Amino acid sequence: MPKLCEHPWFDGLYISIYNVLCVEGKLPHPCDITILPPDAVEMRETVQAATWKNTKTIWFRHQPPHPVVFAHELIHLIDKPLELEELYAYNLAAFAVLLAERNIVPPASITRLFDVSPDEIVKVIREVYQYPFEDILEYFQTFGIIPMFAKPRIDPYTNTLKFEIDTKRFNEKSIAIVAVVEILGMAEYDELALEVLLKLLEASRPSTTAK
Repeated sequence: MPKLCEHPWFDGLYISIYNVLCVEGKLPHPCDITILPPDAVEMRETVQAATWKNTKTIWFRHQPPHPVVFAHELIHLIDKPLELEELYAYNLAAFAVLLAERNIVPPASITRLFDVSPDEIVKVIREVYQYPFEDILEYFQTFGIIPMFAKPRIDPYTNTLKFEIDTKRFNEKSIAIVAVVEILGMAEYDELALEVLLKLLEASRPSTTAK
């Protein structure tokens, strides 16, 4: 079966997407990834691609695949918590393409974005936007975004609707994940949001110690 490196369409933007996702050696070499022909697999019409991680094999209904579909399937080859498999692939694919289109190689694997804490996010947001947001919720409300971890309440003094972080339903990990997903969605049209993500990756880059 042909390998990814053997396909003529694996060039330009597709190589750039691969380079974004292989940071920290997260992906197999392109010559170790098998790409099945479109007619090799029978799937329902709505399925555009599939990945078998254990054999480093990917099937695309169309070749070349859409860049986001290509990124999505490559992300499935990266080691990650099984319960967050689709969360990573679905939310990071478009970001990988965005970075590739801008010829930006991230300072650390973009999968590390789901390992940051709410405090780390707020610290970087304050630095990038040069504004002392009280918390992550105030940041989103500034842009008219009400994230999943926000719960409404009526202020008894002003009789107006307010929002607060629902710490009973959401722990720090889930708050951070929701926040990152929202910022990923903003990055395409907000340069500062993109800068926040890159700075979070810079801060999460594993240190190298000379031996």
